[in-house]
Amino acid sequence: MATSKYPAVWTASGYARIKMHLNALNQFMATKETSPLLHVQSPHPHHVHKVYLRRWLMLGIIVLLQISNAMIWICFSPIAQKVTNKYNISNLAVDFLSLCFMIASIPFGPVASWMLDTWGLRQALITGAAFNALGAWVRYAGDFTGWQLPLLFVGQILAATAQPVILDCPTMLAATWFGENERATANMIASVANPVGIALGSFFPPLIVDGPDDLRALYLYFALPATAGLLLSVLVLQNKPPTPPSASAESTDHDGFVDGLRSVAHNRAYLILMVAFGIGVGMFSAVSTLLGQIVNAQGYSDDDAGAFGAAMIGAGLVGAIISGLVVDKTKRFIEIVRICFPGATAGLVMFNIVNRPGQYWLVLTSSAVTGFFVFAALPVSLELCVECTYPVKEGTSAGFMWMMGQVTGIIFIFTMNALAGSANTFISGQTFPNGTYFANATVDSYDDMTNASWVAVAGGGLATILLMFFRSDYKRMLAEQAADNE
Repeated sequence: MATSKYPAVWTASGYARIKMHLNALNQFMATKETSPLLHVQSPHPHHVHKVYLRRWLMLGIIVLLQISNAMIWICFSPIAQKVTNKYNISNLAVDFLSLCFMIASIPFGPVASWMLDTWGLRQALITGAAFNALGAWVRYAGDFTGWQLPLLFVGQILAATAQPVILDCPTMLAATWFGENERATANMIASVANPVGIALGSFFPPLIVDGPDDLRALYLYFALPATAGLLLSVLVLQNKPPTPPSASAESTDHDGFVDGLRSVAHNRAYLILMVAFGIGVGMFSAVSTLLGQIVNAQGYSDDDAGAFGAAMIGAGLVGAIISGLVVDKTKRFIEIVRICFPGATAGLVMFNIVNRPGQYWLVLTSSAVTGFFVFAALPVSLELCVECTYPVKEGTSAGFMWMMGQVTGIIFIFTMNALAGSANTFISGQTFPNGTYFANATVDSYDDMTNASWVAVAGGGLATILLMFFRSDYKRMLAEQAADNE
C-alpha cells in the first residue's frame, strides 16, 4: 500500500483531524458567564452569554503575529552599523527598513479597518498573516540572489502591509470574544505583544549578527514564528463565537464602515485621543527606530542598545499588566491615561539628561521608566477609544488610532534625523584621539542625536496637554448597563 511521503499531520486528512479536535475541545470547554446579561434587542427577554476556550487560543495567535511582525520591523535598529557595512547603504536607508512600516500604514490603515469591519476577524487576519510570512521569507530567499538589497526592501514592505490589520484586531477580538470584565485584560495582552516583539527584535539581532554574513541566519530565525502564526490562523481563527459574551457583542446596532468614519470624524473626544495616542506611539516608534544611533553616538555598543531597548519593553510589560488589571477592575480609563503620558514624558527627559558616556545604568533605568508608562497607556487608550466611539466598530476606531501613531512616527524620525549634530568618532570603543589611530583598530562614526532626542520630549508634553481637554462618557458601558436594566 502506498504511503504519503509527508507526515500525517500535513495531509488533508491530518489537517481535518486537527480541526476536528480543536472544535471538540472548544465545545467541551465552553462555559457560561457567571451573570447572564439582558440584551435590549433580543426577542427573548434573557439571553445567556458565554465565553469559550477558543478565545484564549485566538488571543495567543494574535500575540504571536504581533511579536513576529514587530521583530521583522525593528530588527535592524540595534545592528544599524552592520547593515550599512553589508549593503553599503546610509543610516537613512537603514532607517527606511523600519520607516516603511509607518509609511505603509497611510494607504493600508483604512484598508485594514475596512477588512476587519467587512470581512470579519478570520479572513482579515489570515490575509495579514500571509503577507507577514511572505515578507519574512522573501528577505531570507533574497539573500541567496544577486538582488539582496532590493529583495530585502520588498520583504520589509510586504510585512509592513500586514502590520495595520495585525495591530487593529485586538480591540475587535476583545469586544467579540471576551466578557465585560475581561476586555481590558485581553486588549492589554494583545497590545503589549507588539512591544514584546520590539524587545525581542532589539535583543536578539546583536547576539545573532556578529558580522554581515550572519544576517541570513537572522532572516531565517525571524521567518519561523511568522510561518507558525499563519498556519495557526488558518486552523483556529473564527469571526464570532456561537453565543456572544456580552450585550454589546450581541448587539447588531453597529455603524457600518462609512457611517463609522463619519461618526469618528465628528467626535471631538475621539479626535483628541487619537492625536495624543498618535504622538505617544510615534514618539516611541521614533526612539525605538533610532535608539541604536542615539546611544552609539555616546560610545555605547550595539549590545548596549539592545539591552536598553529590552529594559524599555520589560518595564513596559509590567506597566501594561498593572494598567490593564486596574482598568478592568475600576473602569478609570481617563485617569490612567492622564497619569501615563506625563510619566512617559518625564522618563524621556531623564533619558536625554543621562545619555552620556559612562552612564550605562542610568540610561538603562531611564529607558525602563519611559517604557513602563508608554506601555501602560497602550491598552487603556485603545479601550477608551472604543468606549468613546461606540457603536462604531472596533476595527475603525482602533485602526485610525494606530494609523495616526505611524504618521507621527514618520514625522518624528525625519525631524530627528534632520536635527542630528556633527559626527562623534570612536576607535575600539574609545573617543578618537587627535586624528591618529592604530592600523588594526576599528573606527566608527555616529551622528550626535542629543538635540534630536528632545523632539520626542516635546511630543510627549504636547500629548499630555491635549489629554487635559479630553471629555467623554463611556458609551459602551452605558449601553450595557441599559441592556442589563431592561
